[in-house]
Amino acid sequence: VVVVVVVVVVVVVVVVVVLCCCVLLMLLLLMDSLGGAVALSLGLGFAVMRVLFWLGYLVSPPLRALGFAGTFYPTVVAAVWSLAVWVM
Repeated sequence: VVVVVVVVVVVVVVVVVVLCCCVLLMLLLLMDSLGGAVALSLGLGFAVMRVLFWLGYLVSPPLRALGFAGTFYPTVVAAVWSLAVWVM
């Protein structure tokens, strides 16, 4: 059972990191003037929030909400922003 949980957690983390990298790459390519700074800021924020996610998970599983929100919402906003710039 523990092995299955570890495998699921690793797969989820890999998927989240790949999706975040895709969004950051899209931002970097679409935003000429701000793309680099925004991508670096989002990447750094993502890394910090992932650490907070795991620390919160170790202390108490409900505390991981801060780390999740800190990685999920900026990624969604960046994806919508990239899509809007791409469409316009």
